[in-house]
Amino acid sequence: MTREDQILIQILAAFTNGRSIGSLRDVSLEALYQAAQKHNVGGIVSSMLQPVLKTRAEDPAARKFREICMATIFRSVQLEEEVKMFADRMEQAGIPYAFFKGYELRELYPDPELRTMGDVDVLVRDEDMEKTLRVLNGLGYTKEGEGSAVWTCTNGTLSYEIHRRLAFGKCWNQVDYESYFAKAFDRLQDEPGPRPSLRGMRQEAPQEVRHGESGPVTGTVPGKSRRYFSLEDHFIYLCFHLAKHLNSTGAGIRMVMDIALYLKAYQEQMDWNYIWEECRKIRLDVFVKTLLQACREWFQVPSGAKTEKKEAEEVLGQLASYIMTGGVFGFERDDSIRRLRKGIDDRTDHVSVLIRAKALWKIAFPQRKHMVYFMPAVEQHPALLPLAWIRRWRQGLLERRRMEAAFRGLDKSKNVDEARKQYRLLKKIGL
Repeated sequence: MTREDQILIQILAAFTNGRSIGSLRDVSLEALYQAAQKHNVGGIVSSMLQPVLKTRAEDPAARKFREICMATIFRSVQLEEEVKMFADRMEQAGIPYAFFKGYELRELYPDPELRTMGDVDVLVRDEDMEKTLRVLNGLGYTKEGEGSAVWTCTNGTLSYEIHRRLAFGKCWNQVDYESYFAKAFDRLQDEPGPRPSLRGMRQEAPQEVRHGESGPVTGTVPGKSRRYFSLEDHFIYLCFHLAKHLNSTGAGIRMVMDIALYLKAYQEQMDWNYIWEECRKIRLDVFVKTLLQACREWFQVPSGAKTEKKEAEEVLGQLASYIMTGGVFGFERDDSIRRLRKGIDDRTDHVSVLIRAKALWKIAFPQRKHMVYFMPAVEQHPALLPLAWIRRWRQGLLERRRMEAAFRGLDKSKNVDEARKQYRLLKKIGL
């Protein structure tokens, strides 16, 4: 992790807590700009650097920061108008839906327009997928790819992801998250806030939590068709979503900042007994405990789950390095490291040849949940999996560069060593 990465975390913590930053005299603005862009937080950093940028106006990076700030705000205004039109059409069509992740979280930011989003996530019922697609078609959006549990629609500038489920198959710890989140739509509420059965009751927060003052997000688009996750269920899903990305390619610092701001706003209102019970049920409790520690150490949002200080510092240091070096979704790293990590388990950990062999096997024969995105029929008919593999191999032969890229780097010993480090870190934090 570079010095600029460390400073970036400090700037984001100041933004989270409404503090100003120092002069940053000995910091390269260009290196800081590159670090911010790698994590898609350039607009936030630019807003925090305004006093610095005025004193260093001749620095080419100062112009880049000003431009990314304006671009972020412009895109945010565009997005808000598009979402309002979408919500109006969904209301007219009488289609129940719920926003989640980015569009809901942006309201927790001190400056919501600076919270960037790759797309808008919408949860609907199975039977409403086609109806929702027609709504988006009417707004100039077209569906990309085949899709299965998630359909991506874009107008060339903005995108929506239409979800009919929140998870697919079993993940890193063989927990059936698909079944756990299958009834998510049935648990949605008609208005935002804590779970209905808990309203009016004082909830017990984690040890040493400093309670936030914000109320529940009301959203910008009211209506009878719009539904809301309870504070607890959304928090659990956000933690799962972060864990899924960390365990796959990677996740950027913005996802952790999302959790910190969520805690800052809602931790007093949430039922923590329910949260811990559910997290233990889906074997996510160790990870959530680590996440609370990270929010406390990196963003100064007090939360519970204390451990030995030396142990916590070591793990959090490794986790910070893993997050910061990977960028938004870990794509800044050599992809062969991730592939090699999938070849590591308790039996292969100390034998490089076995790690490589298992990694190659997984490249050649991906699991069904991966092949569904390539051939959606596999979801309903698992027996078609071998046919999907054959189609994928044929495509690989036609797109030789992509196939070669998948195997590149698997034979490098330094990549095997890095894969081991990542595997052991993820195991320590419950992934």
